[in-house]
Amino acid sequence: MSDHAVQGVLDLSQPVAAVLRDLAVTWPDAAALEVGLALATACDAIEQMYVGPPPVADRVVQAWRLAALVGGDVLALQSLGRPHATAAHLLDWWDTAEG
Repeated sequence: MSDHAVQGVLDLSQPVAAVLRDLAVTWPDAAALEVGLALATACDAIEQMYVGPPPVADRVVQAWRLAALVGGDVLALQSLGRPHATAAHLLDWWDTAEG
């Protein structure tokens, strides 16, 4: 999953938010926090191995923020008493007016 996230973050043809959604769509049964961890791991790997043009560095910053927001979304779902265990639950949340 992290390798997939690295490829997505480095793909300048798609928005960074699409990477997070793609992870959740590709692995809907994964633990919700695993999706955020995969994105964070990808960011760390890119920072460790890649010194590139500003667009890539900017995308890594955006991806770090999205990875952190996954935890907030899980907490929000939990506090509302909604299912929050899997990536599919995140997709449901993101597709509603609340998410």
